Amino acid sequence: SYSIESVANDVLTVLDACHITTPVLLIGNSLSAACAVTLAAEHPTRFVGIVTLGGFFRDMPKDTFFRPVSHFLFNRLWGQPAWVSAFKSFFAKPPADLPAYT
Repeated sequence: SYSIESVANDVLTVLDACHITTPVLLIGNSLSAACAVTLAAEHPTRFVGIVTLGGFFRDMPKDTFFRPVSHFLFNRLWGQPAWVSAFKSFFAKPPADLPAYT
């Protein structure tokens, strides 16, 4: 399972299996950022802090719209050019090698 609670429990399982009892710093990105927040809230003595990068902190709604449309959006004819165009817009000052990278 890839729910926030399930992944958070996996983190605790790994810490316990490695016999890590001193408080640790959690660093999480995307779903694992939400797991870090959940773990720190539920087990405050096990963690000295959290760092979240690009996290989302709620379960996403059921995929009733995007999944059927995603095949249309990302098909071979225009999917890659559309993504490359969007990707280039993510930078305030694009890196010099962006054209070669994309």
